[in-house]
Amino acid sequence: MDPMLRDSCFTAIRKAAKQRNRVVIFATSDFEQIMALTDEVAFLSRGEIMQSGTPQDIYDNPATIEAARMTGENNLFVARRLSSSDDDLPEFHTIDGEHRIFAHRADKKRLGPINQNMTL
Repeated sequence: MDPMLRDSCFTAIRKAAKQRNRVVIFATSDFEQIMALTDEVAFLSRGEIMQSGTPQDIYDNPATIEAARMTGENNLFVARRLSSSDDDLPEFHTIDGEHRIFAHRADKKRLGPINQNMTL
């Protein structure tokens, strides 16, 4: 379908579902469609639900690198951890742009090795 026809079909489906108080399950890997169409999302990977919530919640706080990739590449960047895994605020240095950033306290296993590049 061309974008205009697709949008009008999606609008009609949403309207019909709301009028009849029904749930519609829509499967796609296009996050723009997910943002435009859905109230809630369940992100599946390898047959398991990895994260669920509103599209905005998943965009703002992807639980995994796979979920971040689904929302678009602007949610991912390569950085190197500078601080000890015991620090309250883990510190990273981005490879592109050379910015210093601080993260929320996290499980040590999720921090990655010190002084090695990793995807955040």
